[in-house]
Amino acid sequence: MEIIKSAEAFKKVEDAYKFSYLQLIVRKNGRLYCAKSPHRKPNLSEIYDIELLETEDRDPKVKPTWTVLDSPHEYYIKTPDLWAYSSPHLEQQILREVEACELLKPHPHPNVAVYYGCRSTNGRVLGIFNPRYLSKSDFLTSRLSVDDTTKACLDGIIAGIRHLHSLGIIHNDITPSNIMFKEDGTPVLNDFGSCRMTALENNDFDAFTELQTWLIGSSADKFLFKRG
Repeated sequence: MEIIKSAEAFKKVEDAYKFSYLQLIVRKNGRLYCAKSPHRKPNLSEIYDIELLETEDRDPKVKPTWTVLDSPHEYYIKTPDLWAYSSPHLEQQILREVEACELLKPHPHPNVAVYYGCRSTNGRVLGIFNPRYLSKSDFLTSRLSVDDTTKACLDGIIAGIRHLHSLGIIHNDITPSNIMFKEDGTPVLNDFGSCRMTALENNDFDAFTELQTWLIGSSADKFLFKRG
């Protein structure tokens, strides 16, 4: 048995988060399984809750209205991470993301990730094509050295949010891990698997306020939201 991926899971105990278990993806006899370990350094003889990780035919079927491309080398192909296949909601998440991207395709915005189309095999979506953006870690580490450039990126993020809302799309997952950068430093909103067309706009506005406070430690008047 071989460990392919691992991630720590925590639980809240008396207002503090404590280690609960280690989530694992393991390979055994050529097949993938989800499992748990009670230790941060797992002993394979002690893992539990072992379940087969189904990866076949978990992706949604392509709709006739979707843009399907071959595999152009100049584009980045975004595919589900192995952890995603442990979720029973994977098909719906991919479906929501592609539908949001198809709606955005004829309405591009400099602060929203560009979508070129999806990749299909045997009639199912296996990934979506985007430009190659800079790593999300660029934004995750930016809190350590906030400067005027970092603060200015908030203008772009809120502009992207407002553009989504103008099209009736609520992102629902505005976090540092879902913001990437173009080569010129322009921030772009990415990852639309949590998008809804019927959610509240405040979901994104409240998340942006938390993001802003985390990044610069305040809520400047220039970012106050004007509805209507």
